[in-house]
Amino acid sequence: MDIISRQYIIEFIKKKYNVNDEYLWIKYPTYAVFRHKDNKKWFAIIMNIPKSKLNIGANGFVDVLNVKCDPFVVDLVKDYKKIFPAYHMNKSKWISIVLNNDITEKELNDFIEISYNLTKK
Repeated sequence: MDIISRQYIIEFIKKKYNVNDEYLWIKYPTYAVFRHKDNKKWFAIIMNIPKSKLNIGANGFVDVLNVKCDPFVVDLVKDYKKIFPAYHMNKSKWISIVLNNDITEKELNDFIEISYNLTKK
């Protein structure tokens, strides 16, 4: 299985939800935010963070996708291999998905869909 790229996510979200990636911070020029056009709520963000933030290595960086998740299942989906408590977000409502070869396109698409629906008006 191949690693899912950030470009795959950008293209998937643009095609399915007609939402473009936004780059909001000069300090973090690769952090891509996705939000609803009507209410401006975020439903996803791609970040490149130090592996140490997820306790998966001392050196290097990893791309993650943060999405909102049903608070009743957050603890059930975290496996600490591909899905972690959200980096820099509310850990009871958001998860960080590591973009590696452990996550499938279907799983990722389903999590994006859930997040999109949870953040609608």
